[in-house]
Order: sequence, then structure tokens, then C-alpha cells
Amino acid sequence: MWVFRLLVFAQFAIVLMLLYVTGTLQLGWVAWSVLAASVGLGLWAVFTMGKHFNVSPRLGKDAPLRTSGPYRFVRHPMYLALLIFCGTFLVERFSLYGVFLWLALLLVLACKVHYEERELRKRFSGSQPGLFTTTGVDSTSGQQQQGKR
Repeated sequence: MWVFRLLVFAQFAIVLMLLYVTGTLQLGWVAWSVLAASVGLGLWAVFTMGKHFNVSPRLGKDAPLRTSGPYRFVRHPMYLALLIFCGTFLVERFSLYGVFLWLALLLVLACKVHYEERELRKRFSGSQPGLFTTTGVDSTSGQQQQGKR
């Protein structure tokens, strides 16, 4: 689907522009620590996905729902890692253009999450009731679930 390709292209283009705008040299040790942690989270998520890793929001035909590794704690750890990674550069080298790019990245990733959640719901909600509720609020619709508070 062309929308998926556009989202992936936009994601990578924004990240490259943000790195160019903020610069990558002479970061402090705290920034390097946060960068290392975000890369670690991203790699943990990639290794957990294994052969089903994909940068597109489209689910593979035989891709299982992951609930282990970082997916025990965060629904989309790769996106979180990318936001933290890029946000670290922005904090170190602040610019309004950088803020605009980071917010654009957030919007692109939110669109990807929307597509992914819709596909996950179609494929897995019938087989595992309650899967999409952890706090009593459905993570995709925001609706309060019966019996959950």
C-alpha cells in the first residue's frame, strides 16, 4: 500500500533531517547514555521480533503477536526508542526547526501505530479477549471497557 511506503519514507527522511539540523558531534556523557539506552531498547525490540521485523506498519502473514521482551512493558518499543533517540539530539542542540521535525516524526509514528493497532485488532482480538485492555480503557478506541475500572 502506498501509504505505508510514504510513512516509512517520511520517518527516515525526518530522522535524517533532524540529525542534520541538531548535529551529532560533541554530545555530553548524559546524552550518550540516553542514546545508548534508546539504541539498546530498539535492538531488544528488533531481536524480539526476529524474522518478523518490519519497518512497514503492515503485518506479515504469519507474524505472531509479541508480548515478551520489551513488548511486555511498551506496546511499540521501536517507535519509543526512535523518539527518545531523536529527542536526545534535540535536547542537546535545541532549535525550533528541530522541534518541528520531532513533532512531525511523532505524527508519522502515530499514523503507523494507528495502522498497526487496527491490523493487530483484526487479527488477534477474537483469539485473546481483553488483550487490548490493560487499564480498563481500550488502547485503540479509548472506550471504557465493561467491568474494568
